[in-house]
Amino acid sequence: MLEFHKVEINRSEISLLLAEVPAWEIPVLVAVNGDDRCKPAGTFPVARDIPDAADEFSRLGLKYGADNDSGQEYVALVYGIGQRGIEALAAAIEKEVRDAPPVVDSAKLFAIPDPTDELFTDLPEMAKGARAISE
Repeated sequence: MLEFHKVEINRSEISLLLAEVPAWEIPVLVAVNGDDRCKPAGTFPVARDIPDAADEFSRLGLKYGADNDSGQEYVALVYGIGQRGIEALAAAIEKEVRDAPPVVDSAKLFAIPDPTDELFTDLPEMAKGARAISE
């Protein structure tokens, strides 16, 4: 389970966007839009596999593109170029995973018990005892 962040991006006086991203993506959003235009707007849990850092680096590069002046991808401006950038992003992902709330498997919480389980094998005997007590 990862914690995603809602970020309000004020692109102009009439354009306000809401982005829902993992924590390691926020610095890239800030690099693209500016610190004064990005405001936190809450968090929520997301059931998502932990991404591979190299794949995530590529995804962020494709999603946010490059700075017009330098030609450098925004993800590289934030995390670094090449392997160094991938390793820095991997550290940011690992920090988020380490700080994430524990996963609760709701399927296990609400599962119907297996009637062949040891817990249920003594039920007929227990029922006989309960009848004997009530008689």
